[in-house]
Amino acid sequence: MTPIPTSPRRLRAVALAALVGSLLLGGCASTPSAPRAPSGVAGPADAWLVAIQSQDWQAMRALLAEAAVYEDPTAAAARGVPLRHEGPDAIVAFWQSSSEDSEAQNIRYRIDERFESGGVTVFTMWLTIEVGGRYWNVDRESLQLAGRQVTSVTVRDGKIVRVSALVDYDAAVRRIDALREEYGPRAPGGDEGQQQPRLLSRGMP
Repeated sequence: MTPIPTSPRRLRAVALAALVGSLLLGGCASTPSAPRAPSGVAGPADAWLVAIQSQDWQAMRALLAEAAVYEDPTAAAARGVPLRHEGPDAIVAFWQSSSEDSEAQNIRYRIDERFESGGVTVFTMWLTIEVGGRYWNVDRESLQLAGRQVTSVTVRDGKIVRVSALVDYDAAVRRIDALREEYGPRAPGGDEGQQQPRLLSRGMP
């Protein structure tokens, strides 16, 4: 999908959401609970978060039904249109390229609240993540970011059929802008923007 033209700072803010559907505000995090396979619902839902934390894309692929959908309706605030990827290959490719392009590491979640109903598990949680400063045009080798998100995971017959993330992108923009003001932008001639086209051309979590 060709991205809807918008301001560079909003496009960069959307990029991190691709990893976690996150709101970059600040906070602490801890490891999510281990998958609970006996329930048939919480197991794959928790395993989805574990796959993101460990950046285990093969494990993510194994969790997804062939008709699986990943969506972020709040991405319309940054892209002009909602985010949507269909099928395991497209979903995994999106997450893997997003992770590699932004040099993401040390992803951790803290689940503040969760409930399950009708095959859907809903998480309200905080995230911390380390990303490359060059991706965000900030003059630092890496940035420690944190944020909150709401994610729902729908499971049928032991496979994930839908993941929906809700993100406040305006707060993400403000956080990155504050870091750029504190540390300054990358010097001219650097590789700022070098990693963006592949991610942005895919559309955003």
